[in-house]
Amino acid sequence: MDIGIDSQYQESVGLHDVTVLLSWIHERQTWNASQALGNVSNAADTLRNFKATIDYLYDKTYGAAVQYFVIDGGQDPLLYAGSMIGSPRSDGFVLQANYLPFNKLGGPSFWPKSNVKFSLQYTIYNHFDGARSNYDGSGRNARITTRSMPRHGLLSDIVCGLTPPLNRDSLIDSLPCAVKNQFTFP
Repeated sequence: MDIGIDSQYQESVGLHDVTVLLSWIHERQTWNASQALGNVSNAADTLRNFKATIDYLYDKTYGAAVQYFVIDGGQDPLLYAGSMIGSPRSDGFVLQANYLPFNKLGGPSFWPKSNVKFSLQYTIYNHFDGARSNYDGSGRNARITTRSMPRHGLLSDIVCGLTPPLNRDSLIDSLPCAVKNQFTFP
């Protein structure tokens, strides 16, 4: 059985909007079939995810957000094969700057209801895949630069909503834009 708690509080005063988001999920995983195939070591595991976010928006146009996140759970060297210790443990901070050019007056005449959001996001890992240092056996540390870990997208220029998805494939391709680095905002 999975258990989750999700809450949000928003306060708007004049030109200022502040939103506080908290979420906690405890997931119970059963891997009987995967264990029989040799894909996991444990027949059952748990995974826990916690996020606390503060989002600030000035004049419905300029914003900033800070998030602390923790992902943790049972160790499994096959399930988490990229980790030297077989752990999903990752935690850190996500910093995000936002610009919403059409949020107040609407979009251009050809798409008046557009809700474009430009974001610059940076993730700082305290732990990655269970370790602070040498998390994958190649000497890389959790707090290294984007250029050293491009597959994890630590520094992301995100442009969401510029064009509506035209088909199922373009919708699927646009999904990482919304959930990049465990940081979700509409």
